[in-house]
Amino acid sequence: MNLLSQFIVTLLPGLVIAVVTAWLTVRLLLKQFYSQQWWQRKADTYTSPIESLYNIKHNIETITKTHLKGQQITDEEHHQLVVLSGDGYPHVEKIAAIGAFTISRQVASVLAELENALQQETGAKTWEEWASRRIELANQAIDRVRTLAKDDLKVD
Repeated sequence: MNLLSQFIVTLLPGLVIAVVTAWLTVRLLLKQFYSQQWWQRKADTYTSPIESLYNIKHNIETITKTHLKGQQITDEEHHQLVVLSGDGYPHVEKIAAIGAFTISRQVASVLAELENALQQETGAKTWEEWASRRIELANQAIDRVRTLAKDDLKVD
């Protein structure tokens, strides 16, 4: 066996192992990367309705607490709080409608149930009852979405 063929015989197995190892490593890293990206996208999608529900609840609570304390808020402040809480509703509706692509069907169902409950809410006799019911519905939805999101994302 000449020197060249001996060199090829000893070099070729190492070269094949190196190429296969590099190829497998790249494939596994890409799979992990895509998995992490998908998880982050799902986490962002779950965060969005919780933030919207919180904004709805917080703004209604702020108006209610101010009113119950007998304090006055300016028309501008009142309008801003109503608009901010109102902005949350379309966002929740949007996520309920298209969010099932990235969030679980259970969460989309919770948001759809909330939307229906808010639309059917007509039994309040006073503004305080109306606000209290909306805060209660928002709190329930936040708790359910948070629990379902943790289950789906597999976090504690």
